[in-house]
Amino acid sequence: ALKLGGGDTVLITVDRPAQITIAAWRDALAAFGDGGYRWLIISPDQLKKLLGRNGQPKYSFSVIINDEAQQFRHLAAQRTQYQRRVNRLSATPEKAPFVITVTATPGHHPGEYTYLSALFAQLHDDPPGEWADLGKKLVEHGLPLAPGWDKGKWDWNDQAKGSQRLQNQAVTHVRKWMTDCDPPVMVHRDAPWGPAPIDGLPLDFTATQWAAYHQDWSEFRSAMKIARQGNDTARGRAALMRFRQKAGMLRAPQTAELVAAHVERGYQVLVAVELVTTAADPVAGLLEEHGIGVSRIFGGGDLETERIRFQRGHNPVVVFNTASAINLQASELMVDGSRASSARRIGFFHQPRYSGIAARQTMGRAHRDGQVCSWSLLFAAGTVEEQAARIMINRLMVTSASVDGDLGAFGKLARLFDADWLPESMFM
Repeated sequence: ALKLGGGDTVLITVDRPAQITIAAWRDALAAFGDGGYRWLIISPDQLKKLLGRNGQPKYSFSVIINDEAQQFRHLAAQRTQYQRRVNRLSATPEKAPFVITVTATPGHHPGEYTYLSALFAQLHDDPPGEWADLGKKLVEHGLPLAPGWDKGKWDWNDQAKGSQRLQNQAVTHVRKWMTDCDPPVMVHRDAPWGPAPIDGLPLDFTATQWAAYHQDWSEFRSAMKIARQGNDTARGRAALMRFRQKAGMLRAPQTAELVAAHVERGYQVLVAVELVTTAADPVAGLLEEHGIGVSRIFGGGDLETERIRFQRGHNPVVVFNTASAINLQASELMVDGSRASSARRIGFFHQPRYSGIAARQTMGRAHRDGQVCSWSLLFAAGTVEEQAARIMINRLMVTSASVDGDLGAFGKLARLFDADWLPESMFM
């Protein structure tokens, strides 16, 4: 692109945590060479610095690489607004930089592919402005979308929400816009060593755990010695979050026991969490009480040092809430030419997540570079976690289908949930 366009400047936007991702890109450039070009690597939090007082870009880049581009899918987010200006998405192609979008998880549905709006306009020979409201334009093209609750957001319409097949057809239709053109503008390759294996491990609460689960939050918080943060009264989404917090904390001992058993078998174990106080901290603390070293990639501290301690095998367990842009796979090639430990990795989702994007990204932290890492989804049966698990798998499948990914690994989970909404034909 630089040779064809005649430029010499490249901007790379990376995902968080910047202290890990920027260093990784810098090391890669040092290893492969910078080609004599000028490179700028920044996090989305720094994009504003590239804009002038009038809100317009201060610099013109020849090529822009948006790594983990799914972070720019929400139009209301400031980082997305800055990214769209820096990328000059409202300009015609000849006046805009050459943009390379990198992601394995474009979105939960085509209405979230907002960072590709200018590309879709170009593919349809339309002015970029016609695709600025991407959801509206996709509806005009027959996609089953409807306006969401939040301004600027779209979601599946009622018919599509009840049909996994209809969702799959919609994402396939949009994907083919990019793969069936000449030349194709989208390239995707499934892992030659196969998709990450994943299954579900439901836990049945004891009578004591059920009683604690149904406790008033203030009583539960006091009994579990959780510091108070904000109002103890919660309704709607906040109330659901309280139940998720309770379920995750009540299951922490079982998760720690399961992880410890796999450490004894020689595995290095990844524990993915979403919440810190009621999940990451208790699981990590219980493991450390049993003398098992834990790298904590959440909260503050030197996250890269924690990552390296796990990769070198000094800590056999990593508890993390960073879904993307970090390497935790076996035998990683390190900057100094050495390799990370070769011990097999195995992963556990301590908590189901509502985001299929985060789930797919999380699984890719150790299932990469030819290394297999199987995953298990843990949840308390009959609680809000079971519904969260169902939503996560639904969205994970759509996210995978958006890049023509292999869906075969989801068969066990479909059968676990008696999921007629995941037809058997999709796993053939």
